[in-house]
Amino acid sequence: LERELMAKHSALYSAHAELERLVGELRRTQQALEERNQEVAAMAGQVSQFGWRAAVGEMCATIAHNLNNPVAALLSTLRTVDQRLLGPIDLPEMTRLVARARASAARVEEHVAAVVNVHRVGSLSVAPCALDLAKELDTALSLAANRLKAVEVRRGYQGPLTASVPQDPFHHVLANVLDNAVRAMPDGGTLDIDVRRRDAAWVVAVVDSGGGLTATVAARLFEPIVSARPSGAGLGLATAQRLARSWGGDIVYQARPRGACFEISVPVRDTCPQV
Repeated sequence: LERELMAKHSALYSAHAELERLVGELRRTQQALEERNQEVAAMAGQVSQFGWRAAVGEMCATIAHNLNNPVAALLSTLRTVDQRLLGPIDLPEMTRLVARARASAARVEEHVAAVVNVHRVGSLSVAPCALDLAKELDTALSLAANRLKAVEVRRGYQGPLTASVPQDPFHHVLANVLDNAVRAMPDGGTLDIDVRRRDAAWVVAVVDSGGGLTATVAARLFEPIVSARPSGAGLGLATAQRLARSWGGDIVYQARPRGACFEISVPVRDTCPQV
């Protein structure tokens, strides 16, 4: 029995020594993992910085490209005007040149406005006020009437639809969505605008019959510099989402078999009737 006890004690002592060795290895491994985690965290921070720098660089390159084309066209037109002014003036030709210059200037203004509007949340009047969404939608559609001549507009709403929302940001978001819808239907189509109640919010649905969006673009649609159009700066929807969330609402994209659907949510005013 003594020999057996001594053998078991010796085996237990050996097992204890082995356990201590394993614990020591585990501690060293844990320390090494912590060091690797710190390295990975540092590398992730660097990658994040590089990613943002790349994104900013890509955005600047896109803006520069979008501005370069109309500016070049404008300068070319102005040089042609200067040459024509040296000789007999052909009034029809001058009219065409002036129209071309105005179109180029309008494109420059559009791209500059897209960049400026990224930071309009802090400059717009963001105080909520009582608005009738039906009247605001009719106003926005009337302002875009010239661009909607080839589009059948179908209104699925009736006023009053009283909401609590800042007017300027709401019109900015609505104008951006309508602009995208019109651009998606260059040859005409249908534009459905519906308003329905969802809990404590009105949901304005703007649906076009255009070509729709790919799954890749839809997944990153509200990220800056992401655009479904090759010539787009990719700032409009990102800004629209910031504005919508600033008033307690949101703007989301809903996939459809055909076309595109954007839903803008607006807080309901307490005195607003149920529909």
